[in-house]
Amino acid sequence: MTPGARLAAAIGILSEAETTRLPLDRALERWAKANRYAGSKDRAAISAHVYDVMRTRALLADRMKSEAPRALALAALKLAGGKSVDEIAALAEDGKYAPGPLSEEERAQLEGAGPAGPHDPRNLALNYPAWLDPYVERAYGEALERELAALNQPAPVDLRANLLKTDRETLQADLAAEGINAQPTYWSPWGLRLSSPRRLRGLKAIREGEAEIQDEGSQFVSALLGAAPGDKVIDYCAGAGGKTLAIGAMMAGQGEILACDVEGRRLKRLRERAKRAGLFNIAVEELGPGGLTGMEGRADRVILDVPCSGTGTWRRQPEARWRLTPEGLIRYSGEQAAILEEAAPLVRPGGLLLYVTCSLLREENEDQIAGFLEKHAEFETLPWSACLPEGWPRPGEGAADFLRLSPASTGTDGFFAALLGRAA
Repeated sequence: MTPGARLAAAIGILSEAETTRLPLDRALERWAKANRYAGSKDRAAISAHVYDVMRTRALLADRMKSEAPRALALAALKLAGGKSVDEIAALAEDGKYAPGPLSEEERAQLEGAGPAGPHDPRNLALNYPAWLDPYVERAYGEALERELAALNQPAPVDLRANLLKTDRETLQADLAAEGINAQPTYWSPWGLRLSSPRRLRGLKAIREGEAEIQDEGSQFVSALLGAAPGDKVIDYCAGAGGKTLAIGAMMAGQGEILACDVEGRRLKRLRERAKRAGLFNIAVEELGPGGLTGMEGRADRVILDVPCSGTGTWRRQPEARWRLTPEGLIRYSGEQAAILEEAAPLVRPGGLLLYVTCSLLREENEDQIAGFLEKHAEFETLPWSACLPEGWPRPGEGAADFLRLSPASTGTDGFFAALLGRAA
């Protein structure tokens, strides 16, 4: 492909992602499948450009006075790629598959486009919607710039060794034999971090259930449940089951896990993954209106990985920050409170409830727990590390009740976790 054709492809992918609201990685995959003539270097260059746009979108839109994918893609060539306006103009006309000549307005906007300066609003440099300013200020305070800057960096790829079939050292050696360099993760004794991102679905370890793709932070919060062989566990918002499978391995495949979700298609994927992982103690149930019935007071442990804004995953899904709205955040908060109310009765007296989000906003985290405890005197907050397996490192200092992970503080995706105990 010519450089101009690559630019046109990036614009097309950005347009499709915006129109369909597909995750950015899915939009890139769809384009690659439909354009198999594109080589690996073409795909890498197009992907890099698309992510450059999303990781600088606030500044690009401000400088171009437009949120159109073409305007953003052109501006990214200058502000993220360091190209001159003449070089950009040449790219835009580079062959019949290029996006086409610059308009006078585009050239004028590009000529005046410069980096974020000291007089610009901070959301332009840190790449987030201006309406979120009071929310991130409340979440981070003085650490705001460091934390949000880390959310603009590329995310690593982590694997979790399935201890029912292998161990971390053996998995590392098996990956090396396939030409993949991976190093042990620090926070999770189950994890390996790849030295460079690559497509993994065809790996023998993945095909045979010896490894799962799972961020180190997700592995860590799964361990907080402290699930043991013989326990009865409910994963109330299981989704495709990453945490379900990690918990099942903790339980050595013994005991009972009921994985629930409102989307049956995601549970179908979990069934397939559980079989591959050698976990036959996992049952699934699609939730209808009113939640799960007939299980009140029967679960030793319940994990709620609730729907949320996903602010902790912005480095992995940079487009998500532009799809979040004030109304959406209110909706998430309502859903979280409702799920807590539905799931709390499932915990037996003396049992545990683990509340998890991949959000960094207090409205979805500390505020939710405070509101829940006001209504439920039978529950109390426990130290987040109360059930963490012996020998695991403990991020952060002090005796805080809640766990916070973030790219800046732990090098993981952003997570919040609160462990609650029900009175016996």
